[in-house]
Amino acid sequence: MPLRAPIHDGVEVCVYTAKPRPKPFFKTVMDAKRLFEGASATITTTVNHHAVEIRSHHVSAIGEIAEVATLDASKSLVMQTLTRKQSDKSGRIVREESVDFESSAVLLPARSFPEVLLPFVLRGQRFDGKRDFVFSWTNDRFVARVYFEVSKRSMKLDVPAGSFRAHEVVMYPDLNDWVPLGSVLTTLAKPLLPKYTMWFEDQVPHRVLRFEGAYGPPGAPEVVLELVKTS
Repeated sequence: MPLRAPIHDGVEVCVYTAKPRPKPFFKTVMDAKRLFEGASATITTTVNHHAVEIRSHHVSAIGEIAEVATLDASKSLVMQTLTRKQSDKSGRIVREESVDFESSAVLLPARSFPEVLLPFVLRGQRFDGKRDFVFSWTNDRFVARVYFEVSKRSMKLDVPAGSFRAHEVVMYPDLNDWVPLGSVLTTLAKPLLPKYTMWFEDQVPHRVLRFEGAYGPPGAPEVVLELVKTS
């Protein structure tokens, strides 16, 4: 099925707290507490006649990360561009990149989206219980298929913004992209796969209420995002 825009025409601003995951699933050399303790994230989603823009602004004790993603939703949601700037506490730019997802130089597969934006990209989907997939983009040399499916429907969830009915959605990689396991081994390995868990409000436009998982590909520092307010 075609992927749908995150929201209907309009502008929405969601503010989240960010903190280290209490019980990390992955092993990593990066210090999640240093990166996420007391951090916040602001996600601004704008849709105007099938033109989609998602802006993310992350603030932590070590600096800021600002990202702007543009997408087209005229037929199915398609990634177009991503710009990302990281600055230290003094405001000095320490990393900057600009990515053209439509370039023929790389030929990224359809349904490729930046891994850290996936929760906010996927919120427009129906969550009807069927498994679906996208490609998680880390950089042009690391693109992986990931599946997402509802694990619990219309459950109660409490976050700083209040109490909501939510769908719990899990996302996990397809190991057969790396090693051909076959159907039997894939089924046996599924409980052991690294998972990302997302809680979406069960009412349209399916706001992201909570996210728990690696902030990036498996092995990245793990974070918990919780909704504080929406405007």
